[in-house]
Amino acid sequence: MMGQTAAIALMLVKTCLSFRHCTFPALPSLGLRVEDRGSLNPLFYSNQNGDDPQEDWRDIRAKLVMQYDKGNDHTTTNRSNTTCMPPIPGMNRWAYDSGDVIEVGSLIVSHPYQDWGGLKKQHFHKCIILVIEHSQDGTKGIILNRKLQDEQHKNWICHFGGDTEGIGSSDGSLGCLFRLNDLSRVKIGMALSILNDIAIMPLDIAQCLVDEEEAKKEDFRLYHGYSAWGPGQLEKQIKRGDWFMVATDTESLWDIIVQESTFSTGTDKWVQMMKRIGKESLMISSPNQKFEDDMLKQYMRLRLLKKSSNELQRSKSSRQQMHARKKSACNLSPGTLVRSSTTILFDEQVFHQSLVLILQDNPEMTIGVVLNRPHSTSVSIGGTSLPLRYGGRFELDDEGIPELWFHCNNEILQEARIGEPVSQEGKARSIFWKCTRKDAETAIKTGLGRAEDFLVVSGLSVWEKEELTKHAGETSCIKLDDCFSKVDENSIDTIWKLLMVQEPLNKRNAAENLEAANTAWMLSGDAGWMLSGGSKQFNSRVSSDFDKKEQQVVQSLAYSALDRWIRTYLLKH
Repeated sequence: MMGQTAAIALMLVKTCLSFRHCTFPALPSLGLRVEDRGSLNPLFYSNQNGDDPQEDWRDIRAKLVMQYDKGNDHTTTNRSNTTCMPPIPGMNRWAYDSGDVIEVGSLIVSHPYQDWGGLKKQHFHKCIILVIEHSQDGTKGIILNRKLQDEQHKNWICHFGGDTEGIGSSDGSLGCLFRLNDLSRVKIGMALSILNDIAIMPLDIAQCLVDEEEAKKEDFRLYHGYSAWGPGQLEKQIKRGDWFMVATDTESLWDIIVQESTFSTGTDKWVQMMKRIGKESLMISSPNQKFEDDMLKQYMRLRLLKKSSNELQRSKSSRQQMHARKKSACNLSPGTLVRSSTTILFDEQVFHQSLVLILQDNPEMTIGVVLNRPHSTSVSIGGTSLPLRYGGRFELDDEGIPELWFHCNNEILQEARIGEPVSQEGKARSIFWKCTRKDAETAIKTGLGRAEDFLVVSGLSVWEKEELTKHAGETSCIKLDDCFSKVDENSIDTIWKLLMVQEPLNKRNAAENLEAANTAWMLSGDAGWMLSGGSKQFNSRVSSDFDKKEQQVVQSLAYSALDRWIRTYLLKH
């Protein structure tokens, strides 16, 4: 009898879930602005009926899910099934893993281990996201457990909602979550109901309500930016196992929104939610996540604590910035070797402690190749295997040439015109020359050179100029002028010899290859700064809340991130 009841309950659950798109209007972009603040133009739709039937059927659905779980002794560790924890005694509180059901008002909860492993989108690690829009065009949500310090809106309770139209964006999106029962005089059309009486409105309207004394700033939670997925993108990530979809009651959701986190990263809220939906065993069985936790901690401190970031930036005078830009920008002619001169932690870790040879520079973009990143693929020539090096994420498509060949400061090869100089036409002498595989084979056969004289690179790195970075697409997000400086030509011979020591990457020599790459990088500049824990640029930005110990922590973490990037993307398993 119990099994039959459970089967009927499951059928009713699926019926309820099938109507998940019927009650929610589409949400316009949070980036919309009120043209006339005094008129309180209705940018959002609103449902302000006192008794929202949405809450009733959601409660019924939760009870059916719990009944089904109880009747089937459901295991809570299966990520693909709908699971639920018992309600809180004496309260209508509930939360359950709703499988692949995406609906406005539901929560997207990150899995303990995500596919990108801390190397990108660090803000998604152990996060809880509220769905504010879902349709066939995609999904939008705001992260609920990432506090933000923002001097511009310091009297508001600020949070980081996501990296789309977020902090640092010229078209920033600012939305405020609140409860309609706290603001009974909010007019129809000022806000969009998310779940029962929890709603969202643009900051412009919230500010108007505060100015007219119809609300207080404490009534709102201000979110900078949002998280966005294209059509079907979130569904694929759920199927892959990156996320759980969670349904919960209104009071539980509001508690997540307004309660202060014990930890600065907000991960305590994530732990509580994982326990509520019965996923403790996943947290225990997941791989050691110290690296991911540390990356999130530094992301919060360096990216989301705006007050600290602004102080760090202001500590570097305008004169210093102009001098640094002039020194780097004027030397980016083809044939120039540059080195990363500051810590690169959160994005494109491949450039941390990298050496880049500039191949082209024009008003639109700069093109170069990374030299000190060999991967597991090798090239055989003259009976010798040379490591194929990762030059960048853009593939070479010039008449099907699969790689670029370089030789350096070799007078015999240069006099024999093996290839052509990398430098601009008219320069008296170029240290770096580029050639083809056929050129290299000819030089080896005729005894002009050895296989070890050549360095082979696949892929290009591309930086678009600052005024074009808004639509840079796949070009690097690392600012070349800010993060790289010219290498002293007197050290290039030594650097080249160290690069020649590197071998095709494998598990046994990964650490030695990285050490050789970093030694070459250190010798390309002031090697002493690395041993003391920070670069000259980094040290020039030290403030009271960023001491030498913290610099060393960041440097160590950046080195670990580089090592993980190499093992993830360049080492074939």
